[in-house]
Amino acid sequence: ITKHIQLRAGSVVLPLHQRIIENTTSAEYQRKLDHFARLATGLAHEIRNPLTAINIRLFTLQKSLRPGGAQHADSVLIRNEIDRLEQILKNFLRLARPSEPKLARLTAQPLLDETHELLSAQCRQKGVELRVEKVTNTAFLGDAVQLKQVLINLVQNAAESIGGAGRVTMRAYDNPPQNQAADDQGKAIVLEVEDTGCGISPEVQERLFDPFFSTKENGTGLGLPIAAKIVHHHMGRLEFETRSDHGAIFRVILPADGELKSNG
Repeated sequence: ITKHIQLRAGSVVLPLHQRIIENTTSAEYQRKLDHFARLATGLAHEIRNPLTAINIRLFTLQKSLRPGGAQHADSVLIRNEIDRLEQILKNFLRLARPSEPKLARLTAQPLLDETHELLSAQCRQKGVELRVEKVTNTAFLGDAVQLKQVLINLVQNAAESIGGAGRVTMRAYDNPPQNQAADDQGKAIVLEVEDTGCGISPEVQERLFDPFFSTKENGTGLGLPIAAKIVHHHMGRLEFETRSDHGAIFRVILPADGELKSNG
């Protein structure tokens, strides 16, 4: 797969999936991926067994504790951490064995509106305004559930990156600026998430796609790798553009309906 790296007015534009996807046709990469998938599945099974036992015992214990007491508060904390471990396992498995998208004819407006409805209150709590602007009605093929997962991840990351008052804007349009990506994908549609944060530092840019790398205190570092995998399975690609003190833009670039090609 051809690399798409472009410097523009002091900004950097990079396809987020590039480093892991460009070797997907090699036998060595496939061997490593299969090994990772087997390891992830076995590890998840081994961890889930004791987690289930702990969860059952904790449920029984909580029934005997007085709500509002210190011990009950501790039990709530333990349950929250169990739930977090379970979510990490699910994310790990999604990265190892991503499910194939169930493609249907979609337009962007419902995806963006539902994401806005889900996250606008959460963003407001952080002092961030979540907007939807400029939505094309061009149809494309996609899995609405999976693509909404991608948008949710991008919006949450964007809101957290601002670290105070600011704005996150979602939009959708035909073909990216300056027809980038249109040359090799035909007619494309772009789902875009832009924030007014401080941008992504060069050292973080280098590791954005690394599984388990996160700048968040309790982050798993699996959100963006999973998002890029989902986009790749849609025969598209995930790019970001950033400039110091000018925030970041993440673009999900997908073939328009009728333009779907193999991305293997």
